[in-house]
Amino acid sequence: MSSGDWNVRGCWLASVARVALSVTVGVALCLCLVPSAAIGRPTGRVRIHARIPGAVRALEATKLVGRVLGAPHGSRVVLEEERAGRWSRANNGTVPIRRGRFAFLWEPELAVSTVIRLTVVDGTHYLASSTYRRVQVRPRAEEPCPEPAPPQSAPAGDGWIFGRLIDGGGPLGVSHSGCVASAYVVTVLNEAGATVASVDVPGPPGYVIFLGPGRYTLTTFPCGGSGLVTVTTGQPTKADVECVAP
Repeated sequence: MSSGDWNVRGCWLASVARVALSVTVGVALCLCLVPSAAIGRPTGRVRIHARIPGAVRALEATKLVGRVLGAPHGSRVVLEEERAGRWSRANNGTVPIRRGRFAFLWEPELAVSTVIRLTVVDGTHYLASSTYRRVQVRPRAEEPCPEPAPPQSAPAGDGWIFGRLIDGGGPLGVSHSGCVASAYVVTVLNEAGATVASVDVPGPPGYVIFLGPGRYTLTTFPCGGSGLVTVTTGQPTKADVECVAP
């Protein structure tokens, strides 16, 4: 083989080597530039749509429902709350996604204003979050102060007064329903100011006092008294007393 043939063969081999090196470098660059989404991080293809109310009540379960699109099998939904400019889980619970839908029960403990969102997670990966919303958590609604049960019968010729001692910021304390929780004494005065009855009441639901026809005033120490109450034979008369600060 002549020296010219060797030169041609050497140039051809060098060209092949350069092409191979270019391909290797190109592949390496492609591997380095693979986005993080391709190695298990959020891809942007997952979507979550949640219905979040603007107001709820503390210590009452509220159902948050919605739809999820494109999530991998086994993904779950968590509730997140914004705290000091960062998102954190409101609790440790998660709920599954079934047929693209979820239902999350949220029971906030404190009556505050808070910002929440629902987030899709796959293991430790956060895939997508719903639009956030500010929610006003209101105090838990209290049941009305219960009334005493009506009597089965009354003495002949009498009527009766029934009522409750309602808390109005007075000194005796409050039950969860708004009635005074502690025991108290109801004293009944006639129009002349004389005491005609005195009843020990252990607390809610209240008192029932049988009286003859007439006009009376109820007092409770140290809470104050009612207005003038009229009693009619065989008929009930409602007379609540409000316990106010002296």
